[in-house]
Amino acid sequence: FWKQALAALGEAEPATLEPVLAALRKRELIFKRLTSSFANTEEYLFKHTLLREVAYETVLKRMRRVYHARAAAWLVENSGERASEYAGLIARHLELSGEDLQAARWYEQAGAAAVERSAFAIAADYFSQALALIPPTDRTFSILNRQRGEAFLRMGDLPLARQVLQQAQNTA
Repeated sequence: FWKQALAALGEAEPATLEPVLAALRKRELIFKRLTSSFANTEEYLFKHTLLREVAYETVLKRMRRVYHARAAAWLVENSGERASEYAGLIARHLELSGEDLQAARWYEQAGAAAVERSAFAIAADYFSQALALIPPTDRTFSILNRQRGEAFLRMGDLPLARQVLQQAQNTA
């Protein structure tokens, strides 16, 4: 996580978080990364995934959607030209915020970026996640299904590719 993103979640100044982050670092619950994936930000990671899960579970459920929406907005604002690298993470935050149609668009972008990297299994998964968020009557449904089918085709799974592409044609 990024200190500046954490500040944006609570609408606080990053400097006000320093004592809390220092205490967590002193107890070795989090570690500061030497370099951050975002310019002019401080990046941290939890010592263990279980710590992250416990921290997440302490957030009031009614506030989680708000925080996920703010996290997605921060990622969009700060990723700039590298947004495609974070499209899957942005989509996940939007999905958890309840913004299904926006999340589907970002999952589609993540899938397209994965295709460009020849990560076809990942692309198919992103396209599947997008499809799960939109109704079959949506005009993009068959397009997403076609993209998913093409990913299966490039993976060499011809029977599944044929099935998915047939579904795309039927819904078109």
